[in-house]
Amino acid sequence: MTSLLQNRRAQDLLIYGVILLTLALIFFGLFAGIETAADNKTTGQPVHWHAAISYKACGKDLTVDDTYKSSGAEPLLHGHNDGDVHVEGVITDLSAANLQTFFNNVSLDISADHLLTYKNGDTCPLNTTPGAVHFIVDGTEVADPSKIIIADDQTIKVSFY
Repeated sequence: MTSLLQNRRAQDLLIYGVILLTLALIFFGLFAGIETAADNKTTGQPVHWHAAISYKACGKDLTVDDTYKSSGAEPLLHGHNDGDVHVEGVITDLSAANLQTFFNNVSLDISADHLLTYKNGDTCPLNTTPGAVHFIVDGTEVADPSKIIIADDQTIKVSFY
């Protein structure tokens, strides 16, 4: 009888071990899948993000029309002249969701060296110091708008001073 109980316990332990191992593999597989998506820099599903954006030059707010104007389908990054950068769709590569692409898509003449008619080296009225374009994202300055990846709930300030 003791031998029968020992066999039963051994079988129970084996079954529990297999169940535990299966759960561990499933759990690992889920995290491995998430990490693979991050490695590929994709969202894997449609997103609908908004990042607040403002424009200022020489201390004055600029009125900028960032409405997407083409007759084709709206690109992943676009604007509706509402103070937001809109990111809508599946991101296949995060590097494509950058601020410079947004400027290009909405036909804004903005880059690391100019903000509309203001060019690096120009001076603001009442100032003799040469100015430059600055991109501030959530309080941190980033020199190149192509390196700014748009994310939901960001605050972006584009300034010339």
